[in-house]
Amino acid sequence: MKYLLLIMLIPFIINAEIIDRVEVTVNDSFISMQDLNYEINKLALSGGRLNGFEPYSILLGELLRNEKVQKQLEEKGFMLEILIAEKLILQEAEKIGIEVSDYEIQRLKNSIIERNNTTEKNFERALLEQGLTMSKFEKLLKKRSIIEKIKQQKVFPKIAISDLEIENYYKIHYRNKYKYNLAYIYIKELPSFTEEEKKEVKEKLEKIKKELQNEDFEEVAKKYTQGPYKEIGGRLGFIKEGVFTENLENAIKKLKKGEYTEPVKTDNGWHIFKLLDKEKDESENYESKKNEIYQILIYKKWHKVFFDWLESLKRKAYLDYKYDYGNMYGKNFSWSIWYEKIK
Repeated sequence: MKYLLLIMLIPFIINAEIIDRVEVTVNDSFISMQDLNYEINKLALSGGRLNGFEPYSILLGELLRNEKVQKQLEEKGFMLEILIAEKLILQEAEKIGIEVSDYEIQRLKNSIIERNNTTEKNFERALLEQGLTMSKFEKLLKKRSIIEKIKQQKVFPKIAISDLEIENYYKIHYRNKYKYNLAYIYIKELPSFTEEEKKEVKEKLEKIKKELQNEDFEEVAKKYTQGPYKEIGGRLGFIKEGVFTENLENAIKKLKKGEYTEPVKTDNGWHIFKLLDKEKDESENYESKKNEIYQILIYKKWHKVFFDWLESLKRKAYLDYKYDYGNMYGKNFSWSIWYEKIK
């Protein structure tokens, strides 16, 4: 009977060893297969809806919008490099004495609850729906705060912005900006629309295009637009350059006074603009924009400085990879080279 029991336990012992195997030693710590699979499975189940506390969200930020990066996240080797990077940053933070107090965490938590216009009880309920307890959330908040603090100490001071860079940026992006006096027709079409609803939208757009050939734009807008200011023919007033998405902006820039665009598609529907007037935007003077430009340039440069710093942490660390994830990863992987390829 004892012999039979031992045989029955063997598959579970073997399975436990597989689940808990070490993927890589990181200085005096390690990352297990369980750690790696947890992040991979969580990403797969998220459907692209991230909460900002995932290791890849904290490290990569808006780079996650890049399609190449999204695809690479599905690779185990890349996810492992992200977990290694996170661990190295936290180890460095501990080494130089960076701490986040309970008071700071409470203040940050309260700020998040306030921004979401909810109560702590409702916020906790929302966390549970995402599989997070309040205690786990506070730990994630503390980890993210530590990483943000070490960035402030080790990354941002290395970024230098000269007055000449600020001036050149202003000349290219601000000096010749315009504001546009626009009228607007908007027809809603959401991704959730059925084929029948999309067909109705298409028919409505054809009707609008036909009526615009013979009728005043504002009168057509009063009849059809689902956007703001319907009662005054969709008149938006003066809108500064840079407010709209790129495809809408490009369509507006091509217009001469009195002309209107073809219907332009975005994620939430169709847009038709008429240019009533166009003026140079005199509010965009150099002194009023200097600090804003400085922040933009800091933000543009910080990725390179950050990944170079991350690379230096990796090169100084003791890393023992237990398994091979291909030539791209492991000891061959460089954050500096990776960033140059995807930027």
